[in-house]
Amino acid sequence: MKELLNNGEEIEFCPNRFYHLWIKCDIKSIPSESMNEGVFAETLILGGGARGNALYDLPRHKKNGSKLANQTRIEIQAERAKMTALKHNITIQSDVNTQVTIKKIINGVLCKGELDLFPVTLSNFDGNESPVPCFIDLKFTGNMNSTFGYNNNPGWGDYENMDHTQMDMYHELIRDIDFKLNDHLTEEQVFYIKLMDDKLKEKGVEYMGYYWLFDYKVPVENLNDKFFGYTYTKIKQKSLYEAIRKTVSIIEYHNELEDWDHCV
Repeated sequence: MKELLNNGEEIEFCPNRFYHLWIKCDIKSIPSESMNEGVFAETLILGGGARGNALYDLPRHKKNGSKLANQTRIEIQAERAKMTALKHNITIQSDVNTQVTIKKIINGVLCKGELDLFPVTLSNFDGNESPVPCFIDLKFTGNMNSTFGYNNNPGWGDYENMDHTQMDMYHELIRDIDFKLNDHLTEEQVFYIKLMDDKLKEKGVEYMGYYWLFDYKVPVENLNDKFFGYTYTKIKQKSLYEAIRKTVSIIEYHNELEDWDHCV
């Protein structure tokens, strides 16, 4: 949806690129330097990146083969992640609760998302010592205090005005999981999800969502990581449903026009 909408509003896009990338799926986007750095960081912390991608190294200095500054800082942050995980009792099990794909039919539309960490618990955070059942989405940015983000969108320093549709989708996907539809999940994954679901039902609560943010383009002494708790509400659910409806409407509109060859 992020190719077509931002904070629920339609944005300009290239129909030709969208069609081949997301509908026909006969091309792949070329990752930017920042995207590769994100995959590298996820590989170090989670054991792999989204959609099965993994990067164990980044381009080196052309003259002497040494690591560039961004790689060094990412590696420092990966070590920080280990300490943070211990502090907050976060269990990271590669191929069990990392990069977990969940599918769900929402208002007649098949939706899919890949969660960085799910299911997992977070303890000793925001005044709560008890483990909180949740999912965690890892994010990497140059400077977490900057209010300027990618493509002129708000940065993490302007958190309230960022587009959080992805988090809303994750929340919706993990509610009442249809395990027949998600038969790609392993027995171990199903076991842990059902175990966590039972605990939530006992307490009468829903999963909490967290961003786990790292920056890596600031001086080493200023490197930091931070959690942002994200709660799903009825209003946010309504906005998500509307975003799904708009996305389907845009695709149907271009199908009727048969103008997927048009490029902006």
